[in-house]
Amino acid sequence: MPRAGRSGREGRTGQVGRAILRSRRAVRTETDAGLARLEGYLLSERLRREGAEAGCAFAGRLSWLGPDEQAEVARHFARAHLHLRRQMLTETADRARELRDEYGRRYAALRLRLVGLSLSTAGVAVSAGWFLTR
Repeated sequence: MPRAGRSGREGRTGQVGRAILRSRRAVRTETDAGLARLEGYLLSERLRREGAEAGCAFAGRLSWLGPDEQAEVARHFARAHLHLRRQMLTETADRARELRDEYGRRYAALRLRLVGLSLSTAGVAVSAGWFLTR
């Protein structure tokens, strides 16, 4: 049912516009999630590659080992390297969340103080103006 003062077409146009905006937001959210997954995949592949390279370099220095033994040492080293990097990334992400929460609380407290100070200042100004005009 169209609102007063609007034609039916304008009401539908507004609904279509809102639907398009919701659709764009959903696509943007889906795109952001997809990009985050892709970034995570690329990061994990890079860390695997770095671990494998570091393992091969480490095992290559152990010249007294045979090729099979060097490959096994390289795999163990790469697995340990990957585990350590995952642990570091997890700790970094946890710390980032902690900091975000902490700064969010600080910002909310500062905002509350600023609003209180602004209201107090406005109250003083209104009171002073009222007393000066009497």
